[in-house]
Amino acid sequence: QPPENAQDHLFTVTSNALGFRDPPRTAAKPARTYRILCLGAYQTFGLGVDDDEAFPRVMEKLLNAGSPGMRFEVWNGGLPSATAILGLARMSKEVFEYKPDLIILDYGFVDAITLDDNLMPVALRLPSKNTPSVLMKKALGKLLSSPFARSYLVNKALQRAMHLHRKESLRGWEEAMTRMIGMARAKGVHVFLLDQGWVLAPESDFERIA
Repeated sequence: QPPENAQDHLFTVTSNALGFRDPPRTAAKPARTYRILCLGAYQTFGLGVDDDEAFPRVMEKLLNAGSPGMRFEVWNGGLPSATAILGLARMSKEVFEYKPDLIILDYGFVDAITLDDNLMPVALRLPSKNTPSVLMKKALGKLLSSPFARSYLVNKALQRAMHLHRKESLRGWEEAMTRMIGMARAKGVHVFLLDQGWVLAPESDFERIA
């Protein structure tokens, strides 16, 4: 964050040994525990809010407050910029080791706006210690924040580029989501899909996948 903005956007992020944005958890599930794993991007991670304000932690508190005699764990597996292919990789390699009873999938927003490897210019991902890279980043930063970058024509050009890429993005997203649901069903694990139709596709796309 630029120094003038940083103080207005401070929030705490704490990761546990298993890589979730949570307090310490054990891979072995305690008795009489219903375990929910939330996988997704910015919304699940809770970008911009403290640990206790991310929705998985709020959900855990509400469930435990209303269910005496039963313990709920809601794990926050959200990661900024995550796409469905990352969720598929996690489900293939680690998720079922934790014996979840329910998996909540919150993917789609990033999938819809990603062009090829990354929407952002390559120069913005160059090493920050390299002098030419630093100069290029500063120049691009000024350009992207200029009235020109916010102009009608530039916005229209970006929208057109994203529209041309959208079918391919949706196809990859749908394939990964379908495979994740199939894996969960094979393990007897329930799945919830969080509809992101407002940015990705009509509700019918989520309903069809479900």
